[in-house]
Amino acid sequence: MFGTSRQFLSAALLALALGLADGGLRHAAAQDAGVDAVDPQQAATENVLQQLRRDQAAEADAADLSAPVAPEQPVATPAGALPPAVQGPLAVLPADAVLTVTDGATASPGGASSEVDRTRLNADGILADPQDTQDGRVQAEGTLRDITPDEVQDGDISADGLGVAPRGAEAGDGDLADGASPAADDPAAGTIEDAPEDGEAVVADPTALPATQPPIAFRPSTAATAGDLPDDAAADTERPYDAIGYKLGAFRLFPSLIADETFDNNIFRVGNGASSDWFLTLRPSLALRSQWSRHSLEVALDGTQNWHRRFQREDAKTFDAAVRGRLDVTSRARLDGDLGYSFASQQERGGIDTPGAVTADSAIITRRAGGAYEQRFNRLIARLSGSTAFTEEGVAAATVSNPALCSVPNPPPECLAEQQAFADRRLSLRLGYEVSGGFDVFLEGERNDRGYSGDENAATRRDSDGFTIKLGASADFGRPLRGSLALGYAEQSPADATLATLHGAIVEADVTWTPSALTTVTLTARNGITTTALDGSIGALENAGSIAVRHEFRRWLAGLASVAYSRRDYAGIDLTEAELTTSLGLEYAIDRRWALLADYAHVNFESSAADRDYSVDTVRLGLRVRR
Repeated sequence: MFGTSRQFLSAALLALALGLADGGLRHAAAQDAGVDAVDPQQAATENVLQQLRRDQAAEADAADLSAPVAPEQPVATPAGALPPAVQGPLAVLPADAVLTVTDGATASPGGASSEVDRTRLNADGILADPQDTQDGRVQAEGTLRDITPDEVQDGDISADGLGVAPRGAEAGDGDLADGASPAADDPAAGTIEDAPEDGEAVVADPTALPATQPPIAFRPSTAATAGDLPDDAAADTERPYDAIGYKLGAFRLFPSLIADETFDNNIFRVGNGASSDWFLTLRPSLALRSQWSRHSLEVALDGTQNWHRRFQREDAKTFDAAVRGRLDVTSRARLDGDLGYSFASQQERGGIDTPGAVTADSAIITRRAGGAYEQRFNRLIARLSGSTAFTEEGVAAATVSNPALCSVPNPPPECLAEQQAFADRRLSLRLGYEVSGGFDVFLEGERNDRGYSGDENAATRRDSDGFTIKLGASADFGRPLRGSLALGYAEQSPADATLATLHGAIVEADVTWTPSALTTVTLTARNGITTTALDGSIGALENAGSIAVRHEFRRWLAGLASVAYSRRDYAGIDLTEAELTTSLGLEYAIDRRWALLADYAHVNFESSAADRDYSVDTVRLGLRVRR
């Protein structure tokens, strides 16, 4: 030890003497050349310090070589920590070293050469955070410290571990676009060893610079779509009794059948002399839905058939078929389309717009088609849509004093209905603006036209056209609250000047409130114009609203309650009608496929026309099977 010190002291003195001599010669040469001289003493001091550093490094290397080497053990490297090969109680890295944080990702100490710029490790192998650590270093928790906008360089790493570009820099050849992933065959492309688990939240430093979108391969996977569900597995643990359907390639098939027995204490919907009856109803339905990541296609078939015990003439059936599709032209443009056909063997008795005597030959057939084009311009959304519907229906020629007469096998002539047909055409434009995520405002205008075929020679033509304009907002805040509200003005003008024009303010509201995972409250409100087939009027101003509550006492037992009210004031004729409906129900899910249904409903109907008021009570018990 003392010998080494004497040798070191001799070498230092010799170096000092040589430095002074060399400095003197250079000083003299510099003066002769007419340039600024370098202080010989400063140069000699720098040489001595450099020699000291080299000797200290050599002694440290000799001490490491003399220490016993423990066998290598595989150790998992935590996120942000150094590999095991460089971990230790205290490690000092050279000032120009490049530190590998994860496979393929590097962090540079900044290129400084002084002692205070070197990266240090704690005893547990995690990078330390000394106060003199420069920007770009890794903190104790393994994340990089903030880099100021003036110091950020191309390729630096932000606090969340993602590469960022310097402010104002433009992407050049070889740069990655937002969301792009490095080529698979590029050996320089890095990999991330500690990717987040599915559903794990990734919290970035709020003070860090914005980072680019990570490559798709490293994003947390999204929730499985319906097409990914196994045939016999639960689709959602929170909704264990929801239908999951059958998987058919890229589609899912959802079949359902409801069979119920109903008691009706006023089958003809009359105020006096009410007749009761029991009837069995079958309600089959079938839906086929695509499970594609882009575009969509759905085919839906629904029908009903009932059989009465006493009044077989009241047996009725309905059928509805619809095809709906969406074509994603680009990520910001889409086309929607739908085709439909519906059939009802007779109009529903006691309808708010139906004469009470309508029975035989009062079938309704409707064919409809529609389409829409939607385009997004950043936060602005434009949607142009149009639809047409052609309806054929039977209307009673005269009011029958005793509707039961029309329920016999051979009804009298006054029970037969006259046929009429009309077409509804609509064209609308909606402009929306996304104020924030889940909240939009919109302005919508619509033009409509209704024309009756065979009405040219009638005493009164009921053709009409009109418009609607409304301003509203829609919100979707997930489970707690979603819905829309719109206010506006509507007007409907008849082609015949002898008929009255309809106009007035309109209100439309749809709100779904979910205060808990077990309770859902739905509120709807309407105030607008509706057309009619009644002689002497083109339509009515209608006010309607409803509230429905569904509460699950258990996942397999749900209670339902609802109240609905509607009122119509017809233009051109002295007729006002109002209807109030209240209902209570229970739904008991035996398993995912089978369920028992029960409900009770009371309807109270009032009309300004004579002998049109009535009330009715119905009780229904049913069984539902679905997949």
